[in-house]
Amino acid sequence: KNRFTVIGSRRDPQLRWRRWVWFNLSLDTPPSEVISTLEDCVADSGVPQVVLDPKPSAVLMEVGQGYARYALRFWICEAQPDDPSDSAIRQHALAALARRGIGLAVVTEERLVIKENERRRASLAADEIKRRKRLLSEVDLFSSLSDEELTELASHLVTAPYPKGSTITRQGRVAHWLYLIVSGNADVWMEQDGERTHLATLMPGSVVGEMGMMTGDARRATVTARTDVACLRLGKIAFQSILRARPEIASEISSVISAREGQLDLARQAAASRNENQVHREALGARIRAFFGLDE
Repeated sequence: KNRFTVIGSRRDPQLRWRRWVWFNLSLDTPPSEVISTLEDCVADSGVPQVVLDPKPSAVLMEVGQGYARYALRFWICEAQPDDPSDSAIRQHALAALARRGIGLAVVTEERLVIKENERRRASLAADEIKRRKRLLSEVDLFSSLSDEELTELASHLVTAPYPKGSTITRQGRVAHWLYLIVSGNADVWMEQDGERTHLATLMPGSVVGEMGMMTGDARRATVTARTDVACLRLGKIAFQSILRARPEIASEISSVISAREGQLDLARQAAASRNENQVHREALGARIRAFFGLDE
């Protein structure tokens, strides 16, 4: 006899099919942190077929020699794109785990390391610091920093990849770090009354979240990855020692942030004006159709 799986009935208002994806992860990270990271990545993924009611859930299914096995369970509303949906969620999950420094489980081996390898790693690390310093020096927010201060910041940057469609930061959230976009494009959105309005598209070299890092304010806009985006993340603690050593930097940075906030306010006003014009056009069109009986 043939085997088949029932995933819904005609009486269901909408198809709900639970999917499972699996990850063998390092034991170094507390399970609660892994679970929240996996669950949040589904909510922020933006994968079209994935629904958030019922909520996604991650569970620790097994602990073995050198690994913890997690299952991430989520729901889709279409039967056909099952494997593509699983693939998309895996991509978002791997990126989210990488952003939090949560590694995959690997087989542990004991190897001898010669000095030549150590020199090679040191050389690569120095080259990466130079690359990050160059990226920071091109950002107006850090234009007043010295070479030593840029080196200090560069050493604290954390790689943060975001797949296409994922949420980099959400309006209203509180997070004390900023993102420097290294590659890819991101969209800025204003969310109000359940509707989302596009404000701008950010290119490589753009900075996101500077107000959150410098003042602790909640995010004023939502930013999503238009393409695959590679970011470098900088936290408050890394910047704190520099500000304490040279407090006058704060006033210089505040001027840059103030100008950026003014640009965001102008974008918000322009978006609001476009929305008002659209509402007016639709209302006027409805009156014309009603006057001529076009909808009868």
